[in-house]
Amino acid sequence: MTRKKAVLAGIVILGLGLGWLVGGMLVADDPQPLAASEIGSLPAGEQDASGPEQDSSSEPAGGSQGQPVQPQPDQPQPQPEQPEEPEPADEDADDDGVEDDSDNCPQTPNADQLNFDGDSMGDACDPDDDNDGLLDNDEASHGTNPFKKDTDGDGWSDGWEVKWSYDPLDPDSHPNPQLKL
Repeated sequence: MTRKKAVLAGIVILGLGLGWLVGGMLVADDPQPLAASEIGSLPAGEQDASGPEQDSSSEPAGGSQGQPVQPQPDQPQPQPEQPEEPEPADEDADDDGVEDDSDNCPQTPNADQLNFDGDSMGDACDPDDDNDGLLDNDEASHGTNPFKKDTDGDGWSDGWEVKWSYDPLDPDSHPNPQLKL
């Protein structure tokens, strides 16, 4: 790829045969590379990057007139890039009216913030509302109360009774440490 380089008012301009890069931005189409005959007519300080650097000692800096080379008014001027400002974080991800930093279910709408068992999770997102070791969905299939740790009142949690194959709905179905054989 033929490349051209020029200094224009202190800004390095690089022609890549596809356009001009000024300060890292493509500013104009330039599909024609410089011909060897054109290199000699460039003002001092400009050179073809593929060839030897031109001796500028015979001409004053900025061109044969001693004036700085000015950009053409019809050519777009480089504009500094403005960084995009990040969008502020959503302070209420579930849109329930309670800000996330105080919401006990920040990903599940629950404006009432009910929390039966007083743990860190609200009822709307807590898989075990009574903390008995038996998930609420499983409590429904066993007929136990998801808001009561010991549905049959025998002193053993519903989750423990199900795990050890006791009936969580029968107060007499549990291991009795006082029972002697």
